[in-house]
Amino acid sequence: MNVAVSPLRRNLDRAFFFYMLCTLAGVFPRALGSVAGTVAGGEDSALHSAGSNSMLLFFNAVAVALTGLRAYRYLPEMLRMLRQARALTVAYLLVAISPLWAATPGVAFRSATYVEIYLFAAMYFALTMPPEEVYRNLAHATAVLAAMSVVGQFTFPPSGDLAPGWNGVFFQKNELGIMMAMGLLAQIVWGARWTVLRVAECLLCATLLILSESVTSLGCLVVASASLLFLRLRKNQRMLMLASLLFFTVVVAVFVPNAPSLVLAANGRDASFTGRDIVWAYALKSILAHPFLGYGYQDFWSEVAGSTGLAFGFTPQNSENGLLQIALFTGIPGLLASVLFCVRSWQLSARARRLGDGLPGRGLFVLNLVMLVRSISEPAFVEQNLMWWVLMVAYMTAFVARRRARAALLLERAMVTA
Repeated sequence: MNVAVSPLRRNLDRAFFFYMLCTLAGVFPRALGSVAGTVAGGEDSALHSAGSNSMLLFFNAVAVALTGLRAYRYLPEMLRMLRQARALTVAYLLVAISPLWAATPGVAFRSATYVEIYLFAAMYFALTMPPEEVYRNLAHATAVLAAMSVVGQFTFPPSGDLAPGWNGVFFQKNELGIMMAMGLLAQIVWGARWTVLRVAECLLCATLLILSESVTSLGCLVVASASLLFLRLRKNQRMLMLASLLFFTVVVAVFVPNAPSLVLAANGRDASFTGRDIVWAYALKSILAHPFLGYGYQDFWSEVAGSTGLAFGFTPQNSENGLLQIALFTGIPGLLASVLFCVRSWQLSARARRLGDGLPGRGLFVLNLVMLVRSISEPAFVEQNLMWWVLMVAYMTAFVARRRARAALLLERAMVTA
């Protein structure tokens, strides 16, 4: 069981949870009219400019202070958790020391500090909230952000994101889309009794997801929902579903040879993934030039690529790919640590699904899928964004649930033996 807390403290933790989501989404600067650092094509650019934007710096500093005030008493247990989650710890350690070789160590240090502190905030929620409360808070917080986005879309100043689609109180439409997708998945995974309020929340989030016109976020929701349905099928039903999918794929490949191009065109993309291919090629070339240490956390596109005068036709803010991004920051060691974390996270989700009602495992499973799908065309690993932080909360929640279940089992066996 999680630590028993008073109603006042529980409500304060809920407010803290919502504040973290708002900070990562860039809600406060958006509401106050700050658009510094936001450019077309700049996923998470608002967060990446936190070192130079005083408003962003202030709200991040408040998040750091709140984390310290709430989580300091759990620090020994958090450190034990990090010792056991070795792959994740290695990835974060590489991020922490990367300012030593960054071109702008001050900016890299600030960004690395924020992402490290947010990890401790994720562990705090995992230690103090039961799994069902974590996903209930995520579902309700998403609905609140959706309602705020309906108002903000018409009342807030322009965000600077020129791409079509709503962005509401978020700096970018993709962030609105992925937040709505995660909220819908939290509603599904939570599994509580369906009420009029829950149905209304789901309809609101689904509407905002569609209005965001974020194809990646919609794809994440479809893949994760289908995979969750697959898990709930019996073995023979799973085989039938896989056989049907394979048959459909073969038929399409034979009779519609240009199917990939048609699918991309239907989603407003082309074979270059709307210009991402040249960014990927340049990122890969740059990784091979510095394979062992990388260029420092959040430092490459603002300094190295900018100084080359590379003519992309736009200003890239990131590598447009999760694995390329972490490799640019921390080199091949960081890439390997991130891949190993993915493997460990899948193993943890499988083990946690066998605990009790399986909620921690199911939640981690779907968010793992969302992260992997999103990483194809967006930064995903050890990032200061909504997707990664929510995944960290889910990962630590499953980690704590499994560890406590094992401790309870060992205690029960000891009592039987005695």
